[in-house]
Amino acid sequence: MKKDLIIIGCGGLAREICFYTSMNSDVRIKGILADDEKKYKSSKLNFPYLGKIYDYKVKENDYFIIAFGAHPSKFQIYDDFAKNGAKFYTFIHPQSIVFDTCEIGDGVIIMPFCVIGDNVKISNNVFINKFVNIGHDTIISKSSIFSPYTMIGGGSYIEENVFFSSGSIIAPNTKVGANCVVSANTFIKKGLQENSFVFNNVKNIIKVR
Repeated sequence: MKKDLIIIGCGGLAREICFYTSMNSDVRIKGILADDEKKYKSSKLNFPYLGKIYDYKVKENDYFIIAFGAHPSKFQIYDDFAKNGAKFYTFIHPQSIVFDTCEIGDGVIIMPFCVIGDNVKISNNVFINKFVNIGHDTIISKSSIFSPYTMIGGGSYIEENVFFSSGSIIAPNTKVGANCVVSANTFIKKGLQENSFVFNNVKNIIKVR
């Protein structure tokens, strides 16, 4: 029996996820959850509107994808739904390379043209956008977001809920603390403390969270 796939969100990423997953033989897209019904109607998504996110009652055959590329509530929505017994669908685009030795959690999205190296461990609710390279033996904690062209050196440790903007480069064997934001085209060659916002290089750190 096919899984009933529910997409949380109705923006550009949701449209892409609907396109990709509609070709998967193991799921059928049941519909869309979004708090802004007007935005859903203007999105031209050809799947039923199932209501606001927190109004939905989870069914036995439901599987969820949180289709937010960058959204402050992504972390909280995952935790709240998981506590209520929700199951999450992991999507790996067939044009990405993922080593057989990797461990991939629930609700992970890996978009096209990514390389996930040997022995990488990716926890739940992680979003990896196009053209991202994750080096060997890296550990990625839950709910982090990797924008296009991010490169993570091998042996690094990424704590939960970190946001990497496009073109971020993390040197090998680097630890990035929880809730950090790394701005576009920033090179990190030493560890970041949690709740840091960094741009250009580690000399430019502003604590924001």
